[in-house]
Amino acid sequence: MKTFAGTIRFFVEGVPVPKARPRVVRRPNGSAYAYTPKRTREWEELIAWVARQKIEKPFEGPVRMELTFFLPRPKNGKSPFPVHRFDADNLGKSAIDALNGVAVVDDGQIVELIIRKRYGDPAGVKIEIEAL
Repeated sequence: MKTFAGTIRFFVEGVPVPKARPRVVRRPNGSAYAYTPKRTREWEELIAWVARQKIEKPFEGPVRMELTFFLPRPKNGKSPFPVHRFDADNLGKSAIDALNGVAVVDDGQIVELIIRKRYGDPAGVKIEIEAL
């Protein structure tokens, strides 16, 4: 489904990775540079790749975004909800950054955002974007 009005839904399979702080490295000459950790970068690239398969052109107006993250249940997990692993806001940030320029022109267009964490198999994120 390739549309720019209405709603688009898709699922990205893989263990979700929260947005990590950029790492700073000093070069031998004393200058420093920042980079995104590999796991975060790979997860964001996967989300962007799947989004490109579903979306021809980014949404241009205000949008509602719903992100439902499905995390693997730990072997000793007794809680019905994943309360101890990954902050929902950091999971959301990695997905939003991946969709910036792919699903939306700019993440400032997101006027309504819902983020959920659940246990699920397969692990991944269900993404729903609706033009308002």
